[in-house]
Parts: sequence; C-alpha cells; structure tokens
Amino acid sequence: MGIQASIYPGSHGDRIDIKLDLLQQLCWGIASHDIYAVRRTRNPLSGIAGWLSFTRENLFGGGEKFNVFLEKGTTDSNYQATLMQPSVHGAGQQSITILNSVTPATSVHGIVTSSSGSAYGDVRMCRFTAKMDQKWELNSNLSKTAGIMIEQIVPLGDHGRPIFTDRYGCPITFSGNLYDKMLVAKLKTEYTKSNDQNLFQYNIQLEQGLPISPGWLFFYRLRAHVKQGFKLGPSFALSSLSGGTVIGNLAPHDAFPIGGTNSVRGYGEGAVGTGRSFLLSSSELLFPLICGLQGTVFADLGTDCGSGRSVLGDPAGIRGRRGTGFGYGVGIQAESAAGPIRIDYAVNDMHGKCVYFGFGYPE
Repeated sequence: MGIQASIYPGSHGDRIDIKLDLLQQLCWGIASHDIYAVRRTRNPLSGIAGWLSFTRENLFGGGEKFNVFLEKGTTDSNYQATLMQPSVHGAGQQSITILNSVTPATSVHGIVTSSSGSAYGDVRMCRFTAKMDQKWELNSNLSKTAGIMIEQIVPLGDHGRPIFTDRYGCPITFSGNLYDKMLVAKLKTEYTKSNDQNLFQYNIQLEQGLPISPGWLFFYRLRAHVKQGFKLGPSFALSSLSGGTVIGNLAPHDAFPIGGTNSVRGYGEGAVGTGRSFLLSSSELLFPLICGLQGTVFADLGTDCGSGRSVLGDPAGIRGRRGTGFGYGVGIQAESAAGPIRIDYAVNDMHGKCVYFGFGYPE
C-alpha cells in the first residue's frame, strides 16, 4: 500500500512529486533477498520505500532545469541533484549531477541460496559521484555524449560499517583500502531508428580511468550493444548482442555480472558468472494474444569469455559459477502508462527456474 501525490508550490513551474510505499511480506516471492534484509533489521522504518522529486524549470531564466530526487528502498537509496542547461547555438545540452547512492552488491558478492543462483547478502556499495556531461543531438537518430566523473566507492556490511571482504573472503575493493577512487572520462554514441516495421539501435561507450593520484584506478572500459527488430506477420522479432571488456585496474564490484533479468533469464542476478569481459545474445518473438495482451518466447545466452579468474579474488569461481550459461522461456506482457508490464518464466541449462516481474523491455 502507499500514497502518491504531485504538488505545484509556485508559479515558476515548480513541481514536487511524492510516492511512499509500505512493503508487506506479500513481496516475498518477488524479491526474497530484499525482504530477508527487512526481516533481519529491528528498524521499524526499514519496510518503507518511496521517492520524492522536486523540479524547477527555467531556474536562471535561460531554460535551465533543476531537479532533486530522493529515493529510499528496503536495501538501497539514491539521493541526486541535477542541473541541466539546454543546447544553445549547437553547443550541446550540459548537465551537472551530484549523486550519493547505496545499492546491493548481491550480483557479485551475494551468498548463493538456490539452484538458479539466487542470492542475498549484506554487502552494499556506497557511491559518491560528481559528474558533468555534454550531449549533442547530431540528428533525430544519432547523439553523442562526452563527460567526466569523479567517484568514491565504499563497500558496506552489517549495520552500515565499511568492510574489506565479503563472506567468502573475496576482496571487494581493488585498492585494498576501505574505498576505491577514480576519475573517469567517457565518450558515448547512441543511434536509434524505428518505425512500425523495423527497429535498429546501437550504443557504444568508452571510459578511461585517469590515475591523477597514487591509488586511483587506471583502466579502459568498452561496452557495446546492438539491437535489431522486424515485423514478422502479426508478430515482432527482436534480437540483440552486447559485449564489453576492461583493460587495466578492475575492482571486483565493477566487474560485469552475467545472469538475470537483463542478461540471461533463468538465472539469478550475476549467477552465470562475473567477468572482466562478457558477451550476451538474446532473441525474442512477441505475438498478439487476447484483450491487448502480448505473448513472448525468448532465449538468452551469456559468457564471461573465460575472464572470470582474472577478476581480483575470483568471486564467481568461489561461488561455483561456470562463466557460461543459457536460458529460455515464455512470458506475457500488457501495455500500461508506465510502459509494458512483463511476467517471464524461464528455465536455465542447469534446470533451474525463475519467474521475473517487471516494467519495460529487457535491455
């Protein structure tokens, strides 16, 4: 249960959005590790989740937009302030963001609990990030973004205390300290072209960690994603291919987790493996059902390209994760104001089974 409201406190386009939910044990089958964390704590507010957003348009009279977003979950939180300046004379849209977040690290450092690789764990990553981005819309289909970011990551354990290792004894930070620091420059290119008959999109992102001080991470990280879709009678076929690699310093918490909702369905998050490199392939067929519903048939395949052991501490190997796996299944979805609502049932090659419930299409 919960409440949701929007408030307009002023005449300058100010807006406050509020949402508050009280989570009950009904959610056990959807996110068991989250409810596990709620049950273990004595904090009576731990079962409350929600968000608050404040937006002010035209902050300095030049079309600027200022947004403050506060979010609290049962095991995570996100506090973010963003100032966006519109593109002027082709200079590109600029944005400055300050972010402090706490997110579970179960996909890499969780404790395995089932045949499908489902996990829970007390390891959470506290990230403080300050970044500046500039985005150019080259045309209606193509955009490019350049940015720079400074970030400090602190792993937290029980009661929010900083920790060095997880419960399997694997190191969490690369530096060996209670935190990792990095200054990252990034470039990203995105292209999307779609109509009623076809869809084609890709994005390529390159990041470089700049070691401006001893102990700061130095690395190159490359990620690429391609998706192709086309009409097939009354149905629509989708296929995608993703890959990435890291050269240089790699903190275990920033390795690529393989398995889960947007990876290999049929496995828990990160249950296939954790790698320095990865490849993912997915194919899906969507077809109409009754009352506006759509059915899906899908198959996913993922691998760490044999790079799991090169991650500091080999967190995947210690958890018995093989590094390669596939899954297949069926699903149903319905359109809503928030995007498609999906329920997927998947089986993996180890005969593990998972049910996924969520919004939007798999990435």
